[in-house]
Amino acid sequence: MEMLDPRDFAATAARAIAACAGADPAAVLAEAGLLGVIAPEAVGGLGLPLRFAVPLLEAAGGGELSFPLIETLLLARHLPADVAEALVAGAARGSIAWAGSLERGVVARAPLGAEADWLLVRHGDGAALLPRAACTPREAVGLDETTPEHAFAVAGPPHAALGADAWAALQEEALLLSRRGGNSASRWWSSRPCATCWRARRCCWKACAAPSPAR
Repeated sequence: MEMLDPRDFAATAARAIAACAGADPAAVLAEAGLLGVIAPEAVGGLGLPLRFAVPLLEAAGGGELSFPLIETLLLARHLPADVAEALVAGAARGSIAWAGSLERGVVARAPLGAEADWLLVRHGDGAALLPRAACTPREAVGLDETTPEHAFAVAGPPHAALGADAWAALQEEALLLSRRGGNSASRWWSSRPCATCWRARRCCWKACAAPSPAR
């Protein structure tokens, strides 16, 4: 494993991204073994460090990939085995709502959230994983028609939860990956956050309110 280099994945990533045109990206990327590149081996992933996702993100950033790639990679890395295995295999889709919270009952900025089977949302100091049935779509926002961001009304008990440390780690990894990838989470991190978020380099979830469905 130590002899591997992230650059070794560049050609595979480029071919897989090209093959996504006119096909189901989840199925194509899963077949190439790329959705689990940083996921634990226990869920069918490769268990590689975060930097091994960079060639995939760089390849995706150069095209029009209609898929929440950063979110899927991170969910497969951090979620419980039953959901992570399905994401790695391309049998389920997931997204992350980067604004709002379960307590507020409204979340937003979930890339392709309307197509997701699972949605990770802010909950307390951590995050909660909700099934699609617990999320009522409200609107799609943003200028990117390839990967629209959705807002939802959310309720109900979570299927699983991430503690404060795990949620903070996921957000930090999203920030790092978004600097190298051109879709999904990168638009959230590159938008203008509140002053608290700007200093912390991640969302405080207090001053940054989810967009009102009425807007």
